[in-house]
Amino acid sequence: MLEGLRMSDRMYGQFIRWLTVVFLYVSVASVVLVVSLLRPGVHVGKGTFVDMIHGEAHRPYVYRTLLPSLVRAVGDASEPILAARQVDRNDTVIAGLAHRILWRTKAPKSAFEHKYEYGVCFAIQFLCILGFGVLLKLLSDAVYPDFPGFVSILGPVIALSVIPPMFFRYGQYIYDPMTLFLFALCVYLILVRRHVAYVAVFTIAVFNKETAILLIPVFALRERGLIPWRRLVALTLLQALLYVCVKLWLAHLYRENPGSFVEFHLLDHNVKLVTNPEFYVRNLIVLVPIVTLITHRWKEKPVFLRHSLVACSIPLVTLATFLGFVDELRGYYELYPFVYLLALPTLVEVLGIGVVEKESR
Repeated sequence: MLEGLRMSDRMYGQFIRWLTVVFLYVSVASVVLVVSLLRPGVHVGKGTFVDMIHGEAHRPYVYRTLLPSLVRAVGDASEPILAARQVDRNDTVIAGLAHRILWRTKAPKSAFEHKYEYGVCFAIQFLCILGFGVLLKLLSDAVYPDFPGFVSILGPVIALSVIPPMFFRYGQYIYDPMTLFLFALCVYLILVRRHVAYVAVFTIAVFNKETAILLIPVFALRERGLIPWRRLVALTLLQALLYVCVKLWLAHLYRENPGSFVEFHLLDHNVKLVTNPEFYVRNLIVLVPIVTLITHRWKEKPVFLRHSLVACSIPLVTLATFLGFVDELRGYYELYPFVYLLALPTLVEVLGIGVVEKESR
């Protein structure tokens, strides 16, 4: 009987701990979402929410169609259900929650006409942010199984918490949370070598943002030497073919939209930026600590992570130099899983957290 009571106490304690973890993750994800909505980008510019949802945004923003397509699909699927119950979509609970968020984030009046679509979008974005945190935990567990459990639990909370002050300089777009989630999910599937699942999610990720192409070299780096070279070449070419097919289809679908396939910002922004001393002062304060955390004991850190970070950084920085804002850190979201995993051992060492080797099974 005493043994049963002890087991019951352990189960209750474990339940309370996991309930606390869930509450912590949900709370942080909610804050990140709300803070992102306080920044410009959702309601103004060439990729506003309404234009994105209706496929009327400027190119290249309109090409990032995954989340808008999901919002439209949910709206179309719910329409007959709501009609059967004689309920207007703007009177639903999700529309009411969106109304409160839009009001608190000082959205323009025109946004309230689409509060149901906003509500669906907010729900998906929240799940993506929450899922990104969970994926960081799974990734750290897979890469560093000897780290104490609380490190893999609290690490993602910190990683999520620093997103607003670091990445929200210019604002956010509606596809950004999906970018974080899908890229991290693909990295996890690559790491655990689930090829079929990875290729499926990779294809979906291409509909979200063109930077999914960076996953191809990440996949090749992971599988190099693990599978026959012919299979590696075949899988790599398959990904490239899927990418090209999706991008050509999207380019054809939105060929009449205003804008162009890419935007050039080298002369109108980046040249002016790099000739301003303030740029180096402001950014070095952020970058020096991050680079230090990443490069400390660089050669002792997992080869796959090191090579993947370099393989993704070079094209991203090059693209940002010519086609984006080089100081817009949200443009480097794809690097975040690698940065987090490479910085984690340094943080563990600095904080003096003991690492206990687990017995091999």
